[in-house]
Amino acid sequence: MKSALSTLVTFVLLFAAATNTFAQHCPFDGGNMIVVQLTDADDRPLFGSAADLTLIEVDNAEADLCSFNKGLLSLYFLPPVDAFMKRYARHGSENFRTYCEDCAFNADGFYAVIIGQSEQSCMIKKNDDTEYRYVTRKFEVRYKRDSVEQTVAVPAERIYSMCTGSGKWSRFESIKLKLSSPAKP
Repeated sequence: MKSALSTLVTFVLLFAAATNTFAQHCPFDGGNMIVVQLTDADDRPLFGSAADLTLIEVDNAEADLCSFNKGLLSLYFLPPVDAFMKRYARHGSENFRTYCEDCAFNADGFYAVIIGQSEQSCMIKKNDDTEYRYVTRKFEVRYKRDSVEQTVAVPAERIYSMCTGSGKWSRFESIKLKLSSPAKP
């Protein structure tokens, strides 16, 4: 009898622990990161250029119908830790360093934007107001300073889920934007 009770208690405790573990959500659910490596014509990293880099939404004739984040999106890139802190300040920069300990993009010349679910997909209400039609947004990265302007498309596979259940952040590969003409400091 004592053995059966002990087994039952152990089973209940293990079940409760497993339920609690599976109930935990990733602190970055819905967050997606796009990383850009900006170099000059000689392949040297450019830093201090965040104000010149913009993520621009393109090819969405229905952008004004989006229920959240209406219109074509335009977001500025920041150094990766700054982009993280802008979106997830409550987690602190030490969390970024923990999750990005071995990230190649955590260096000079790399910039990031973090977008949420409604920024990755345009959510258009259907007739009954309780369902949505999702339109995947398309993006370009634009560098513009003085007379130098260059764009590069953002491939869908370079928009990375930040949920740690999807893998380590070191898997994020940057989109390389190599300026064809000299950039002024």
